[in-house]
Amino acid sequence: MHFHRAGLAAVLTLASLISSAQQNPFAPMEAARDRKDYVSMERICRANVMNGSRAEYMVRSWSWALSRLDRSEEAIQVARQNVAWNPCGWSWANLAEVFCNAGEFAKSRSALLEVPKYRRAGEDTRGVENHLQNRLQRKTYEITWNFPVLDSTRDRVRRIVIPQQEGRVQSDVTLSIRGIDNPVRKVSGDGIAYLEVTQKRGERLQMSGTVTMSPFSWRPLLKNFDPSAPLSAEAMLCLGRSVEGQFVGVDPASPEIQAHAKLLKGANDLETIQRTIQWIEKEIPWTDIPGRLNSTDCFKLRKGSCTPRSLVAIALLRANGIAARAWRGYSGVDGMRRNPSPHTIPQFFVRGVGWVDTDFGLRPWEAPTAYLRMYHRAGSDYGFLGDGIDPAKEVTVRLLSAK
Repeated sequence: MHFHRAGLAAVLTLASLISSAQQNPFAPMEAARDRKDYVSMERICRANVMNGSRAEYMVRSWSWALSRLDRSEEAIQVARQNVAWNPCGWSWANLAEVFCNAGEFAKSRSALLEVPKYRRAGEDTRGVENHLQNRLQRKTYEITWNFPVLDSTRDRVRRIVIPQQEGRVQSDVTLSIRGIDNPVRKVSGDGIAYLEVTQKRGERLQMSGTVTMSPFSWRPLLKNFDPSAPLSAEAMLCLGRSVEGQFVGVDPASPEIQAHAKLLKGANDLETIQRTIQWIEKEIPWTDIPGRLNSTDCFKLRKGSCTPRSLVAIALLRANGIAARAWRGYSGVDGMRRNPSPHTIPQFFVRGVGWVDTDFGLRPWEAPTAYLRMYHRAGSDYGFLGDGIDPAKEVTVRLLSAK
């Protein structure tokens, strides 16, 4: 009997997969995880457990996949079952993590205390423990902005954006400024607080302050979601196009955006938001593209940096009737880095809840807690404060306390 070459190749490939699966029963699950196909990962893990597998790694992976899919209650239930079947450091660490992902921080702290009690020989859970301890801490930072010396012949009026008193993640903001007398505190048309100062030739400006970042999850607040709740006046400004001069930053009416928004529309706004953020995370990888991309450009290229990716999210959400805008600030405010980086994240209005923000790569409804929120944009005055955080090139951060 003679095999066609393509048929023979298929047989050999299948044999290879079967052999690989026999050598490593976790290989299919890990392959789905690595390609971020959490639906397949959850299905594979569930099938293995339903067929009698009690392997701690398999059950833990099932719980982890459920958490990534925002099925928090199921993730907690599976993690608890894993602790009952396999009481060890890893199973307790998994339970602490899924509690944390669900925004149940007190329960997460309690489970984390059990990890060292049940840790077996050879189990190295320290990385997970350190990560969770970091997520569960309330931290206060000192942040300093150094502005360049003014070498022009004229004085210059600067609009210096200051950290916003966001009130959930970000609170207890204090500020001081050196080199200028009587800075004037003002508020933009979009409600952003900033300082207006006049810098004289030869003067050096330095702004410093403290801000406290607290662990926070939007997940528990989603019970207040009400699709019939009205939009706020502020949210009404974030439904159409956003234009700065000739630059159309966000265009929810473009044919490409309109067509794809229909594919991402879910049973309600919560499902649509989650689908949109996860689609961009998977299909539009972060890439530093020279030039200025708007929402349509980035959507067509299928790549872009933080700002254009956020603009795509905003355009797709607005096309589905969900008010959205972008926050500009700094990432890497975590005590591990001296110099944080300018960064943009998407924010959307959830009826009955209010403004909610997240970042690509985070779990569903997880609030960025290492992100310093400075100002939002792509609203009614898109270009008012510019793309940079005017215009400090040197920003430093120092951790003052962690509790």
